[in-house]
Amino acid sequence: KKDYEDNQASMAKGDFSFDRTQSRCSSPGVPRLALTPQPFRIWVRPLAVTFQYEWNRLTRSVDMTGKKIDAPFAGPAIGFSEGHWEGSTLVIKGQYFADATLLDDLVPHSDSMVVDERLHLNGPSTLEDDLTITDPDSFTRPWHTKVTYTRQPDQAFDEDICLDRLAAGQMPLPLIKR
Repeated sequence: KKDYEDNQASMAKGDFSFDRTQSRCSSPGVPRLALTPQPFRIWVRPLAVTFQYEWNRLTRSVDMTGKKIDAPFAGPAIGFSEGHWEGSTLVIKGQYFADATLLDDLVPHSDSMVVDERLHLNGPSTLEDDLTITDPDSFTRPWHTKVTYTRQPDQAFDEDICLDRLAAGQMPLPLIKR
């Protein structure tokens, strides 16, 4: 709670140093990367499902081999994700995230966070992501949310490079609307 309140106070003063994405163009992490307003693509292959984001050309790969992931010494911003199919639903468990990212533009988390996702199509143009975030070091209980995406026409990604935005005096990542 204290970190969240400190982030709020800093943001109110226009100081974004608490947010490595806004101040240094670091990866927004999961799930924040998928909450940006820029488009993304999903590539489904037998051994991996890959999310390709327009923002900074970042990718997130979900291991579909069934191998268990050992805890790394230090996790990356996007963590490590393993998945499997339950019928037509893609089930993803993300873990071992670096604790230097935020869940949105204010909410911190610990390196104990686990993000469970269930992605499924609700019709030909609607993808729903049921997310459950568990982080006993940061939250008193798991919390759940649903994010719905609408399929957009296929087109080339615009050049959207964080350092270019920063050099132009813009926020590196469009802030999530509250």
